Amino acid sequence: MKTFPKNKFVKIEPRLRLRKEEHCVLVIDTLSGRFYEATPSQAVIITLFDGNATISKVTDLVSEIYSDTFENSHNVVLETLTQLEDNRWVEFHDTPGIVMQSYETSEFMFNPVIKEGINVYKSPITMEFMLTKGCNFECVYCYMSAKNSHELNKQTMSYQTFSKIVEQAKEMEVKRAFLAGGEPLLSKDIIKMVQLLISCDIFPYISTNGSLLTRELIDELYSSGLRFIQLSFDSSNPITFDTLTGKQNSFKGVMKNLILLKNKGMQVRIKSVVTKHNWKDIGKLIDFCCELEIFDLEIVPSLPSADGRDNFSDIELNKIELLELREIIQKKRIEKSNFNFGYRDPLLIWPSPKPVNVCGGGMTSLVIMPDGQASICDMMSEKKFSLGNLHKFTLNDVWNSKGVNSLRNLSSDLLHEECKNCKHLGLCRTGCFNLSKMTYGDYFAPDPRCPVRINQNKVI
Repeated sequence: MKTFPKNKFVKIEPRLRLRKEEHCVLVIDTLSGRFYEATPSQAVIITLFDGNATISKVTDLVSEIYSDTFENSHNVVLETLTQLEDNRWVEFHDTPGIVMQSYETSEFMFNPVIKEGINVYKSPITMEFMLTKGCNFECVYCYMSAKNSHELNKQTMSYQTFSKIVEQAKEMEVKRAFLAGGEPLLSKDIIKMVQLLISCDIFPYISTNGSLLTRELIDELYSSGLRFIQLSFDSSNPITFDTLTGKQNSFKGVMKNLILLKNKGMQVRIKSVVTKHNWKDIGKLIDFCCELEIFDLEIVPSLPSADGRDNFSDIELNKIELLELREIIQKKRIEKSNFNFGYRDPLLIWPSPKPVNVCGGGMTSLVIMPDGQASICDMMSEKKFSLGNLHKFTLNDVWNSKGVNSLRNLSSDLLHEECKNCKHLGLCRTGCFNLSKMTYGDYFAPDPRCPVRINQNKVI
């Protein structure tokens, strides 16, 4: 077990939030979206670290609260701090200070109810609002084509619809909201939307191509409380960048706005979609992000979409290119060990069923389309995946609806035989529905990355 300085003051990241569930307490990083299930006693310990407490003081309090020995209480405190430090959510200081949102410790002194099967959270942790399907770019890999922007721009979420949903999200203790599109900055109400989220203690972040930002808009967004922006930035090479966006001189404008964001103090995440056009530039993009001290970089392979364009085969990397890309990234991980960047390697199958990157749709997240339709995924807008329209139903109705529950607990008539009898089905729910659809033509086919099928040589 790790050791920590007993007499230093413990500072827990202010962006952490606790949320009580029937079977656990969720510890949520509102910035990254990472979370874990804590026990009630661990949550109690976190609330006691109010910025004015040392490990010794909190151990004494835990010993008193649970009528336990100092040694046992100390071990539980250390286990809790280890979990927090592993996620970089805790620091140690010589002086006290204000930290995470304060909670009533007694709120988390309860006996959890453990049920058989899937433990369903009482509400989404994150909600994605597709504010519009319109966009001013024509990115070669995007499933929302700007070639139909005139029609798509008509599909925009009104502030009235947005505020109605957010007020319900507040009551249900949703902690994060992702404002996306299309291009969300096309919404004339973006400032009011951010302000409303902040007032409801829902952490907002925006995913934008960055082209519509101005110094004035950045100032307004910052003043409204926004601190985090995800910027689509697929290459540090201007020619490649413009080719991918389909707009001449787009690199120059976005680059200028990126510098403005950094100078304002915004935390910027770069998201780069890898295609045949830009994979050889990824090493230079990583160097570029390090030089600018970008918050983090997310590198994702272009994925097919059931709603998307028909040019996927023209931009998809082949296996040799993916292997070379992997080598580039592995070298950069060694060179830039202090820089936080992630890559979803499509050649890597899940090493085992346990660490599967389970789809959060309907489990931890929900997507709201511009017209108020709820879905589990922004790439799955077919009617069969509509979970209800929030003009007609409440958010609570949708989250607990028959439609959502049917996707959490898939009926056997939808499943392929090997999934029906697999002991891991409750965990993975067949994997990524969209990827299965594009690979095998069936949303409920086993995910092509499934380790069980690959180990049994059942890959189609």
